[in-house]
Amino acid sequence: MKRKTMLAAVSLIQVGLISGCGTHGQGNTGTSPQKSSSNQTTSNSTKTNSGNSTKSGSASSAAQPWPTVSIRPLGNLPNGVEGNTLALSGSGPVSIGGYTGRVSVTNIDRLQPSVASIGHLAVRTHDAAAAYLGSDLYVFGGGQAVSYNTIVKLSKNSATAKTVGKLSSPLSDAAAVPFKWKGKQGIVRVGGYDGNTYRQSTEFFSITNGVLQGTKMFAMPVGLRYAAVAAGNGKIYIAGGKTHHQGFSAHVYSWSPQKGIQKLPVQLAYGIAKAALFVDGSYLLVAGGENQKGVPIRNILAINIRTGKTKVVGKLPGPLADFGYTQQGKRGFIAGGKTNASGSQISSKVYEITW
Repeated sequence: MKRKTMLAAVSLIQVGLISGCGTHGQGNTGTSPQKSSSNQTTSNSTKTNSGNSTKSGSASSAAQPWPTVSIRPLGNLPNGVEGNTLALSGSGPVSIGGYTGRVSVTNIDRLQPSVASIGHLAVRTHDAAAAYLGSDLYVFGGGQAVSYNTIVKLSKNSATAKTVGKLSSPLSDAAAVPFKWKGKQGIVRVGGYDGNTYRQSTEFFSITNGVLQGTKMFAMPVGLRYAAVAAGNGKIYIAGGKTHHQGFSAHVYSWSPQKGIQKLPVQLAYGIAKAALFVDGSYLLVAGGENQKGVPIRNILAINIRTGKTKVVGKLPGPLADFGYTQQGKRGFIAGGKTNASGSQISSKVYEITW
């Protein structure tokens, strides 16, 4: 977690900043920094074709063409924010919380068909994990100058998210994705930082007798925070992330009920954290993120899940890291994020990536 700001008086188990949600440079006011050249596009669409000659559907899975990626802007958040979280509702992506460079926000904003507020968190929050379960939005942990141990829910037609449970310890920098496990639809929480350790654990949250309950799911080979996480093909995928002893991870893992946790046959060119991860059949797409020096990058990297081969198949309009992201079919959404290493330039842009 990050950033210093005033806390509302809430009844939470809390942990100090040094053991909270991570460190980030103090930036500008964060009010839609649209003058940053890294946030500008010259047209409504940026397209990148891999140039492979094989046509879709004409080759075996081992020789499938690399994805062709298109990017277009959708609008702007009310503020430039980093450390916000995106979750997919039945009507599209929603942005939750974030940090403007001066203060965390309570915003819960839909992104389509236009950006608009649909509710607020009870307290200012960033670096939380969030996902929808049915029509209800669940937000796990996060915080401000300290981390929270709360699970809050925004129900349909509610104005403010309310606390409905507690985590075993304060937690930030985790990720959450919808997933079906043992016949039940739920949410998987992956990794994060609890104030003492980079978490290896994952939990599965589902509704039992009308109450959200968590169950231990699996352990990752190493504790990770700021990892990119996505679900698809009946599996959970985990790319990059920050580790306690080894800096930024360059590994990609998959987990399935049949095979458990496995390291994919891929070694990224460099460790990466605070990126987005999308699943496209035989490929994973890693978008943006920051390198070991904290510098945001533009690359959209495709990874062949079977062979481990990688290829840069596109570029974001500018360097970007620590943004919210989510996926709907063959569309990915990213919003907010920092555009330079110091965090003094923070984006309010919302983009759609299609492939």
